[in-house]
Amino acid sequence: MIWYVYVLFRTICSLWFRAVHKYGDESVSIETLRQAVQFNCDLSDREFAADYSICIYLIRMREYYRWAHGIAPNESLDQGRLMEWVSRTEARWDAIPEQQIVPLEYAGQSFDAFDAEGLNRLLHPQGYVYSAGYGRFAKPVFMLAELQSIEHTDRYNLTIAGKEMARELTAPPATLQSNNILIRSEAVSRLIWDLLEEWQWHRPDNAMAQLVQYYDFEHAPLEALERAGSDQQEVLILHEIGELVAEELVSPRWNEMLSQGDRHRHLFARAVRDCLADCVSTLPGLLVDENLPGIHFYFASLTPLRKSMFPSLAEGYRQWSQGGSLQAVKRAVKRGQTHWLNTAKSLTDEFMAGEARNRESHTVQAYVEQYAL
Repeated sequence: MIWYVYVLFRTICSLWFRAVHKYGDESVSIETLRQAVQFNCDLSDREFAADYSICIYLIRMREYYRWAHGIAPNESLDQGRLMEWVSRTEARWDAIPEQQIVPLEYAGQSFDAFDAEGLNRLLHPQGYVYSAGYGRFAKPVFMLAELQSIEHTDRYNLTIAGKEMARELTAPPATLQSNNILIRSEAVSRLIWDLLEEWQWHRPDNAMAQLVQYYDFEHAPLEALERAGSDQQEVLILHEIGELVAEELVSPRWNEMLSQGDRHRHLFARAVRDCLADCVSTLPGLLVDENLPGIHFYFASLTPLRKSMFPSLAEGYRQWSQGGSLQAVKRAVKRGQTHWLNTAKSLTDEFMAGEARNRESHTVQAYVEQYAL
């Protein structure tokens, strides 16, 4: 009996020490990875921070400060501490030596910083997700987060990221790489909160005014934000599916055109593909499902550029929101499917032909005036 108890005790201790060793190593490994990812994020931010206007930069840094310190969106900020943190962050960026993006080490293996697929083979079973790619003007964008869910379909793979552990100054709520769609749930919630805060200044009768009627932001803001963030992920998923379709429709040289140095064409071309994606997927999906909160969120989150490019769509929404039908929206969507595809082809044809434009007309506004629908 004593021998049996002794053997059982040794077995339990052995299993316990193995578990401590395994998960202790895992904790150290993920923290080392997090630090390396954050270093690459800082490196990218340092190189591209000057691309923001001072106003946009400060707004982004305020939101970045909230994320870094785990401050809820409805909590007020100490402006003195915020500005001290901004100064320290900029000093940290300036102290980074001139060097390339560093490779990532995890579980005894080394990965190129852009090999998200390879790294995620090890991370997903452990409950984490890594993302790497390029944003506007070829800015490297990295993120490490807790994994919320994964869904595989014949057409695409959908990953929902939860709590973010390392990120950059700008956090896009949704991205598409190859056929991999990534939704960043924290970024979706931040987008909705930013729209809410902007609307609350003057409370205009617009799309955001319609959206807030579906959620109790007045009495339970954080609960309402959580529900709205979860609900409106569907709009972003539909858009990324549309991007996947648009990618198949446009010229094979489309991405080559985007990578060239012409920033005006880059900005307009990205917006054209967004409009095309919305006409082939986002809006048809919302309309078929009669997803009214989703429709309001879509129009509330439209950028000024895309509104100016597609005034017939905005007019259709105005008519519907004032008691009319959705027919004007549906007509604009149908026309947009052809128009934005033709616009995309015109842009790539111009690029491939090497046509020169004079500097005065080669602006985003000039493109809008030429191609607006």
